[in-house]
Amino acid sequence: MNRFWTGYILFFIFIFPMIFEYLPWVFSGNYGFGTRTSPWMAIAYLAVGTIAWICFIFWSYRSFIRPASKQYNDAKSIVKEGIPVVAHVEKKSIKKETDDYQVLDLEISLQNLSGTLVRIPYEISDTRSEKKRFEVGEFIKMRMDPKLRPPIIVPEDVQVKKNNNIIRRRYGAFVGLIAFAVGYLIFSYWLQNGGNGWRFLHFWHPWVTIPFWGLFFGVLIVNVVMGGLLGSFFGGTNNEMELVFKGKPAHASVIDASQTGTYINEQPQIKFKVEFLDDSGQLRTASFKKIVSLMDLHKIDREERIILYLPENPSEVIFAEEYV
Repeated sequence: MNRFWTGYILFFIFIFPMIFEYLPWVFSGNYGFGTRTSPWMAIAYLAVGTIAWICFIFWSYRSFIRPASKQYNDAKSIVKEGIPVVAHVEKKSIKKETDDYQVLDLEISLQNLSGTLVRIPYEISDTRSEKKRFEVGEFIKMRMDPKLRPPIIVPEDVQVKKNNNIIRRRYGAFVGLIAFAVGYLIFSYWLQNGGNGWRFLHFWHPWVTIPFWGLFFGVLIVNVVMGGLLGSFFGGTNNEMELVFKGKPAHASVIDASQTGTYINEQPQIKFKVEFLDDSGQLRTASFKKIVSLMDLHKIDREERIILYLPENPSEVIFAEEYV
């Protein structure tokens, strides 16, 4: 997410609630801040706000602080203990270039954990571009994590380093969030108590509502959009990622395809029901949902499709044309 949208969302979480609280009193010149709540309701709002802030801070830690260390440790573990695989570079494009490195968008083919040859997109930073290690047609020795922990596959000779700039920014923002939660409560008490203790607190007070807005936008964007609809690695869901890296191919017959009535970005969701023989010769039936482009709606009634299925759970399938 770029800086504009990050700032835009932070404005709505932290600043927008304050506008409704303070702007009317600034223009009216009356700094009494309206009627007071009852003592018991004030204590209730203080408790609700405290719990909400604890939840927001805990979510922020789990979403931004812990993953930074976990991804570094996981990458080191994959390089050391991952399964050796050889990837073939099918396509290459330069996404970003500086004097020190290139960010490359690759399409690579390799054998997955079930021995199926699959094609996947792969982004990598090349600090030794003069060696042309990632040209089309080259082979790359890599390591694959059988547990499918991100980044799942890494080059064998990669040097895993912590991005100290990102880590410092995340820790700084996390400490700033805690300081804001405490400091803003102290500031509000100093500005608004008027000798009445916590009775200035009310349901829509910014200190009470900000953590709820933070959780709403945070879960929506980080967990739902980035973690679900946009995928966690190569553009698919976690289920799709598992199928690509563990699945086996099969020729399936589409026995039913119907719209569910759900649309995402004006693209319809289709429920498919397929029938196929697994590698042991047993007839299987599975159903799944997929967002289909309007340009591809005429293809949904195709009788034969290539799929990937999980050997340990054949009811989990995806169409595999873009991967095999």
